[in-house]
Amino acid sequence: MAGGKFVKGQSGNPKGRPAVVKEIRELAQQHGTKAVEVLASLMNDVAQDGRVRIAAARELLDRGYGKASQHIEVTPTEGQFPIKFVDAPAQESMEEWIRRRAADGVG
Repeated sequence: MAGGKFVKGQSGNPKGRPAVVKEIRELAQQHGTKAVEVLASLMNDVAQDGRVRIAAARELLDRGYGKASQHIEVTPTEGQFPIKFVDAPAQESMEEWIRRRAADGVG
């Protein structure tokens, strides 16, 4: 890395993740089954506060199915339009892309 920018073809993290991160992950994974059992127990325990039960259920669902996607609706104001992901040349700035699309009558 030179001057805060990554050098093309060179890893920004040549040594990889620190060993301690891998070690902690491995230790945590040893408790995975028990952790799921505890979460399931909390979720099913009607004596628990509802917030605890919901939190436990959410954690189980997130790990079993992945976090739910979030849908965001964008309503443009006058003179603006939603940004769409497109293939644009890397050297083209967003402002240049907007001007070019507007000149082409697109957007």
